[in-house]
Amino acid sequence: LWEEAARAQPLSLLAVTQHGQRLVDAGRFDQALAVFDRALVGHPRDTTLLNNRGTVLASLGRPSEAAAAFAEAIRINPEEPQAPLNYAALLANHGRMAEAIATVREVLAHHPDEPRALAMLADFTATVPAPPVPVP
Repeated sequence: LWEEAARAQPLSLLAVTQHGQRLVDAGRFDQALAVFDRALVGHPRDTTLLNNRGTVLASLGRPSEAAAAFAEAIRINPEEPQAPLNYAALLANHGRMAEAIATVREVLAHHPDEPRALAMLADFTATVPAPPVPVP
């Protein structure tokens, strides 16, 4: 249904986003990326599309391109928390936990009640070993 809607109204962001998400849910990442890339031609500043593109690129094992998509979304709308949180997840998945934690803390500085950020911080800090305690 969303595929038909996206074809009938290729500039409808809702239809395109839903169609792309259905492809992601089905594990059809290459096709989802094509959907998001086509939509970005007409809506290059849409942060939802950029976030979706970054998430798909990360799933395809293309972390540099994913980071660039998240960075562009952050540049366009630095107040929106999803792009930096997606970037933090990318960092964590590539073993850059300290940077991931710092990124989540930065989001929480501006959005202290952001549920996803709070959950990510708890998860990330639980996986980082505590520093050794000096013995007197």
